[in-house]
Amino acid sequence: MNNPLSLTYPELTSMPTKTILDTIQCVSDPYFLRAVVEWTGVPLKYVLNLAGIQSGATKVILYGGADGYTSDLPLWKAMEDDTLIAFMADGQPLLRTHGYPVRLVVPRWWGGYKYVKWLVKITVSNENYLGYWESRGYPDVARKNGD
Repeated sequence: MNNPLSLTYPELTSMPTKTILDTIQCVSDPYFLRAVVEWTGVPLKYVLNLAGIQSGATKVILYGGADGYTSDLPLWKAMEDDTLIAFMADGQPLLRTHGYPVRLVVPRWWGGYKYVKWLVKITVSNENYLGYWESRGYPDVARKNGD
């Protein structure tokens, strides 16, 4: 990053937001463990652009603070308009059990391991980093239904 950032919750929530409707599904039981949610948050690409991505970057690494969890996204997916750092679900602030204060939302991708809860840190790399589940054989490109 050319301009590393450290953002407070009020700073993040004062940035331009987007609201999307998405079905979050767990890859282990996609028929039972799923919910349609209206997410509100800041597009991840907005924050990444503020920080200034250096040339050669290919991966975005996301860190969940509650348990040391990590996941990763290809830079192209992180830069899609509807990949969000979400702070609201269905018009209400996130509940602690659902990732408060912020979580990552990755539309059209499996939620169980790409929707990082309790998001506390984001880094960008030019290495092929694999997060917790990705390093255990789960797909790095986690498209649902071929999306």
